Formats: sequence, C-alpha cells, structure tokens
Amino acid sequence: MGAHQHFSLAVAYIDTVEFFFQYLPTGARNKIDAVHGRSPWVTPCKDRFGNVVGYRIGLHQPKPAVLRILAQFQQRHRGKLCRVDVAVDLTTHSKAWIVQHCLLRWRRSGPMHDEENAVYWIEQHSRSRRSTRDLILYADRPSKITRRACTHLELRFFSTPSVRNQGFERSTDLIGINPRLLFQRHINSILRH
Repeated sequence: MGAHQHFSLAVAYIDTVEFFFQYLPTGARNKIDAVHGRSPWVTPCKDRFGNVVGYRIGLHQPKPAVLRILAQFQQRHRGKLCRVDVAVDLTTHSKAWIVQHCLLRWRRSGPMHDEENAVYWIEQHSRSRRSTRDLILYADRPSKITRRACTHLELRFFSTPSVRNQGFERSTDLIGINPRLLFQRHINSILRH
C-alpha cells in the first residue's frame, strides 16, 4: 500500500500507529519529524507505583518512508508495534446506515457508545480493561486525505498481541496492507454494497 488506497468511492489508509519502547531511542523524534514532516507524540508509560517503565511513540497517517525509519528503531531498540488504526473514508454510505447495518465480528453483546459526533462499537469507559479492538465512526469532518465530505470508519487494534494477530509486527508490514481484506475480516461487508 502507498500512502493510501482507493476502492469504490472510498479511500483507505493507516490512520494511527503507536510503538512501545522500553527506552526512548536517541534522535527518534528528530529523525521521524524530518521524514514525516510532523513530530510524533511521546507518552511515558508508568507502573502502578508511578515509575516510568517505557514510552509510547505515535503518529498519524505515516508514509512508507517513515514506516521504514520506525522499523530501524524497532530493530535497534526492541520496539513493539502496539497500536494500528486503519481508516476508510466512504462517500457511498451515511453514518445512520452504517450504524444500523455494520456488525463488528466476534464482539460480545454490549452497549455501543455515542460521544459527541462519534459512535464507538465497544463502550470502553465501564470496562476494567480496554478491549483490544474497536470500530469508530464519524461524519462531521472531511477526509484527511481528499478533504471532501465523507463518512469515516476506523478499525482500531490496541496491544501488541492484537496487532500481531493481524500479521503486523514490524512497521514495514503495514506498507503492504490490504485494507479491504482487513475490513471484510472484522466487519460485515458494507464496502460491497
């Protein structure tokens, strides 16, 4: 996959990635910023006593060039890919239609969550632990890629095991991602309608 992929009045792309490093790699921010054109965010991870046990480095809409840089940091510093959000911006389906017809496969019965203009398929706030997967929908912003009005659907994977189960271990694994197959595996096939 290049920066994004088009299919049937839709554009699909990697929206967000996050990596866990036990130590913050020297020069990571500057090198990522130079290639990506935007600084990544860095979040310290703390244990229950407040001790820093590692760092999460994340960025939005990574280009293949920055994914290659991140793979180098992963290899040198034993970094783990711990979050991947894959998005599709649709011009063919309304938000209401998707909410009524889209099922997140293998989801336990439970409430969905409305938050301002977004709908989350899994209500996270009442859970003792965040689910390792979620589906999010909103239609109040233009596409981040085309800048046109769209219905934005995002499939999110949290935790290193969840990301690995999709076949993504190194950041470069995301360069060849097939968003259509990923969406068809996890949700009903709304992209065929």
